[in-house]
Amino acid sequence: MAAAAHELGFTYTAWMGPESAPKFQTALFQEHSGAALKNLMTGNYGGLDALVFDYSYTTGSAQNSSTVGHTVALYTQNVDLPSFTLGPESLAEKIVDALEHRRVELDCPPSFSRHYAVRGPEKEKIRLLFNGNVISLIESLDCSKQWHIEGAGKTLVLYRYRRHVKPAELRDFLQETSSIAQSFFAFCRTKSN
Repeated sequence: MAAAAHELGFTYTAWMGPESAPKFQTALFQEHSGAALKNLMTGNYGGLDALVFDYSYTTGSAQNSSTVGHTVALYTQNVDLPSFTLGPESLAEKIVDALEHRRVELDCPPSFSRHYAVRGPEKEKIRLLFNGNVISLIESLDCSKQWHIEGAGKTLVLYRYRRHVKPAELRDFLQETSSIAQSFFAFCRTKSN
């Protein structure tokens, strides 16, 4: 992975412990704090500041635990995203939604709602963000890849649940995630003008 990072002009750090890892405000990092970052790559891709890393955390109890990990792409831009998560909806999430009411109901086609759920505390701001342009962007994605997208403030996070990117796949992963991020950020800038 170090060679792939250097080939793209990224700096590479093999491991960063929880005590020195950057603190991010999106749900993935708030719900699973204390995890280490591996294969941390920092650079610029597609005109965006980017961090790419493998993020793993443990769920469950000491007697019945499992480790979950994914390769995460994090992009920053001078925008103000509401705190949100978007991803495929599981049965467990439907149960949590019934108790916590965090799902945001959007004015969107049924095909969008079948594949994705959007959650977050700032429901009105999320509804403003997820109107026609962003919904069209999400619908244009290959739903079999089951993208998870999170935002908060200046940060947009993209990953595929339990999917680690191999060195040979890094350029394609950056191309795809940076393209999604550019569209999100462009829409946010257009709305604020």
